[in-house]
Amino acid sequence: MVLYNTTPKDGPDPTHPLDINWPVRQARAVVLFKIDEHGLPVNPDETVTREGRGDLWHWGEAANADACVIVIDTEMRMFLCLVERDDGHGWALPGGGIDPGETAAEAAARELWEETGLQIDAFQFKARPGRYVPDPRAGRRAWMTTVPSVVVMHRNDLPELHAGDDARDAAWLHANTFADLETAVAQRGGQIFPAHVGLLRDLLR
Repeated sequence: MVLYNTTPKDGPDPTHPLDINWPVRQARAVVLFKIDEHGLPVNPDETVTREGRGDLWHWGEAANADACVIVIDTEMRMFLCLVERDDGHGWALPGGGIDPGETAAEAAARELWEETGLQIDAFQFKARPGRYVPDPRAGRRAWMTTVPSVVVMHRNDLPELHAGDDARDAAWLHANTFADLETAVAQRGGQIFPAHVGLLRDLLR
């Protein structure tokens, strides 16, 4: 699956939303969305009431990929690679926007390397179904989605991580259950990025 509607990196998209070909965007969307009677996109989450695009810079959906990298040792202990975001919103899966021409797995592999220094070939990732991301910045006309991409490694050593790009820290955290992960994050004095709580609960269930 190749996606093209990414998040602007240098400021709000100056394009007028009525100049965007929304039927084309709908056809390649990660999560289906509607167009209203004014020809504008509608956030799939009907509970979002903020007008316009909220605090996001794009219009409509911005498709992302998140790298879910798990290590399981011989004692069946599971460790998950997380990064501490440098915006203060907590610990999250490495991830970011899918660039034009990239698959979700390619984007996950690139973001993982940029944020942690860990290099894993894209073909090793298995993409999960795309999902809506409950980003608190979203508005009725702009929202985030993601395609989680998973790789599981069976080994007794944890590959070295080096925080980079927009990550303040990177670490392997004990994660046999979501409660284990919450404890590991709390021990570092942090919290789990709220927009990733549902995704991580499903991943570790």
